[in-house]
Amino acid sequence: MSRLRQSSGPAAVHVPASVQQHCRPLQPAFRHPRRSQQCRIQSQHFSFEGAGGDRLASEFSAHLNQLSLKAPLQHRRPSPLDPPTAAVAAQLDALQINDWPELDAGVHTALAFAKPYECERLLTAAPQAAGSSPRPSSRLAGRRRSSSSGDDSPAGTESSSPISDGCSSRVRSWAAQEQWLTPAEFSELLHSPPYDVLLGCDTWRACSEMVFPATRVGQRAVQAVEVLASTRHSSSSSSSAGDAGADGLQRFTFTFCLELIHTGPYKGCWMTVGVRPGNYAV
Repeated sequence: MSRLRQSSGPAAVHVPASVQQHCRPLQPAFRHPRRSQQCRIQSQHFSFEGAGGDRLASEFSAHLNQLSLKAPLQHRRPSPLDPPTAAVAAQLDALQINDWPELDAGVHTALAFAKPYECERLLTAAPQAAGSSPRPSSRLAGRRRSSSSGDDSPAGTESSSPISDGCSSRVRSWAAQEQWLTPAEFSELLHSPPYDVLLGCDTWRACSEMVFPATRVGQRAVQAVEVLASTRHSSSSSSSAGDAGADGLQRFTFTFCLELIHTGPYKGCWMTVGVRPGNYAV
């Protein structure tokens, strides 16, 4: 009796011609082409519905791949699993296609990554859609903040406290001043120079390594990025702008400053505390 041997690969099986005519070819798992394509599209976080929706989603996905853009609905919220480089990339990728899938969706993503006021003292951050600010705990709602106490609380009375209603929050401004803005004020800031060049920019790239400077105010990280945008933004800050090229694009440089949150619902997340025109990652 011969011993059985295990082959390293699939054995070739000869099927007689008389048997082949009764055999049917294997069918794919999804027989319906539309259903198969829909499953593939949903796995990429697209949801086009209606007549011709599958075709539009496929064409849009191909367009993103041609432009070397990432899927626009991925990584739009801070996560403790993401390094600071991923936080910067998530914001710039979203701002590059600012009005997709909805108006100012990129600005909403930048708002989600902006450090909320007193985020270390919040108890929970409610689940949020991309762009909505986290819901702070109502336990902080009744706490008074005096503008003369010397802390970094926003100026104003108790009625204008960023969390006095228990359901709204201010975030750290991108500007050099230590200011805390409402979502509407934050959106207005990003639509104004020098940050307006980031909205719908042509391309962007990191022009420095992520630097971790020594500081007494927690763990910080800074990275400079270079942005190519249309010359229609030429009114923006000249300190970060370069010469316009033959293709009508102008070069801008910004430095993102991020802070690692150690406590609270954002523990382990890198949040933006400032964006300065120019390269300061030295």
